[in-house]
Formats: sequence, C-alpha cells, structure tokens
Amino acid sequence: MKTAIALGDPTVYGGGRLILVINASVRVVLDMFLVIFRAEIAELDDEYFSLAPKLRDEAIRDFGCVEFFAVSENGYEVALSYWNSQEEISNWHEHNLHKYAQSMGYKKWYSMVRVEIANIVRSYSR
Repeated sequence: MKTAIALGDPTVYGGGRLILVINASVRVVLDMFLVIFRAEIAELDDEYFSLAPKLRDEAIRDFGCVEFFAVSENGYEVALSYWNSQEEISNWHEHNLHKYAQSMGYKKWYSMVRVEIANIVRSYSR
C-alpha cells in the first residue's frame, strides 16, 4: 500500500480499491460500493436508539464498512454506507444482530424500506 502518490498514478488502497488521481480535485474510484438505505419512519423507540450506533460501529470495525452517514428528517431516514466489496455487504446483511435490526425495522420502526446497492464509478473531492 502506498502512502503518497503522484497525480495520475494508479494506487491500490486497503480492500483492493484502485484510486486513480486525475488532478487535485478529481479521483476515480473503482470497485467501491454504496448501500443506500431509505425508510419512512413509523416509530423509533429506545431500542432503536440503543442499537443503531452499535450496528454502525460493528459494520465499520468488523465487516469492512469504510464510511457510514445517516440523517432523519420529516419522517424519513436515509443512510449511506460505503464498502469495498459486495462480499462484505453480503456478510453484513447476514450478521445476526443486523438481521434482528432488519426484522424490527420491518415490524415496528419503519412503514416503508428501500435498499439500493450502487457501484461508484467516479468520486470528486476538494
């Protein structure tokens, strides 16, 4: 793994991601996946607020989640999680505590849930 790169130098970072730096503000990321979780909130209880940070921490610490962001507003929740592989996403999906949270989400916390998995083909940052 390289610690510094020149512009235009393809570099492999942790998890096998290939990042090609085009210029100071444009980089191309290959084989990076984004899980988009969207839900209409029904009722978020104390168990939800206790479990959510534990799940986020486990996903990052134990399952390879690179970044996780979530926001709730006007009765909706949106969460974005970034992953290096579909295998990591599948392993997370099958994790017992996550499966429990999924079942609670369907039964109690949300009236509608939609999950999408996308492949990131380009990433810009400044």
